[in-house]
Amino acid sequence: TSPYRTQPCHTAISIAGAAGNSEANDRASAARREAVSISEALVTRTPADREARKVAGAALFAMATSARREESLRYWERAGAIYESLLAEQPGDWNAQRNVALVEKYVGTHFSKIEDDARAMAHYERALALDERRLQTDPSNREVQVDVANDLGLVASTKMDIGRYAESAAGYERNLAMREALL
Repeated sequence: TSPYRTQPCHTAISIAGAAGNSEANDRASAARREAVSISEALVTRTPADREARKVAGAALFAMATSARREESLRYWERAGAIYESLLAEQPGDWNAQRNVALVEKYVGTHFSKIEDDARAMAHYERALALDERRLQTDPSNREVQVDVANDLGLVASTKMDIGRYAESAAGYERNLAMREALL
C-alpha cells in the first residue's frame, strides 16, 4: 500500500489520541469513527492489502478502547478478526502475535467484568500461549516478559475466582518471579 492511501487513517488515529480517550470528547470520538470508516473502506477495496488491514485493526482497537463496555466487544471482535487474518498469513509475525494477544486480553477482561469467567479464561489462556511463544523466540525481551507476567496474573486471578486455588497460586508464583526478575 502506498502511504497516501493509509495516511488519512493514521492522521485520524493521531488526532483521536491527541484529543483524549474519553468517549465524551466529541473531537476524539469523531476522529476514531473517521479512522474506522476510512480504513474499512480501504480494506473493502483492497482486502489482500496487509498494510490496510493493519491500519484497520489499529483504528478498531482505538475505537474499542474508548467505547463503553456494552459497545466495545463488537470493535474488539472486528479488530481481532483482522489481526487473526494477519497472523494466519504469517504465523511467525511477532507483531501479529502481540496484536492478537492484546485483543484476547481485552476481550477476556470484558467477559471478566460481566462475570463470565469461563469465556474470560479462554481468552486469557490464548493470550498467554501467544505471548509465551513470543518469549520462546526472544527470552530477553522485557516487553514480552511483561506481557507474559500480565497474562499469568490474569489467568491466576480468574482461576482464583472459579475456585482453582492451587493452580491460581502456582500462576501467581510464576507471575511474581517474572516481575522480580524485571527489577
